Amino acid sequence: MTQHASDRIAGTDDEANNRAVIERFVAAWINREEADLLELLHGSVEWSPPQTVGAPVRDRAHVAQLLTGGAAGKFVRLETLQREVVKILVDGDDAVALIRLRAQTLKGDYYENDYAWYYHLAEGRVAKIVEYADTLHAARLGFLPLSIESSSAQIRNGPSQ
Repeated sequence: MTQHASDRIAGTDDEANNRAVIERFVAAWINREEADLLELLHGSVEWSPPQTVGAPVRDRAHVAQLLTGGAAGKFVRLETLQREVVKILVDGDDAVALIRLRAQTLKGDYYENDYAWYYHLAEGRVAKIVEYADTLHAARLGFLPLSIESSSAQIRNGPSQ
């Protein structure tokens, strides 16, 4: 008999363990603790930022570096960065964290946006990350490009001055 997600009993040990991993991961990410993120990332992790921002990243060390400021630091002043966990949902090996981000852009503007981060766990570690955000809102503030062609270069190099 095939077990479906809807057939799982809420609160199983695996789900509790997965919730603990995701909560530790989100805390390490918010606190920019690169060593802790490396410990929680699967060896074959893939992070997919919004498509208009850049291509997926598959190098574990690079993912940890980007999540601890290497990506956000290209657009906002890291010392002003605040992330608020709105909700974490866990279903088996899948999880979603709803996050509100507030910061001052490199140009001095106020930025606030809601993000959804999808995670898939494998072998007790985060193996897949997909980031969702209102990139048009960010582009209207001038620190993300409005064209897809320039976005990959911008995530690598930062916004044009």
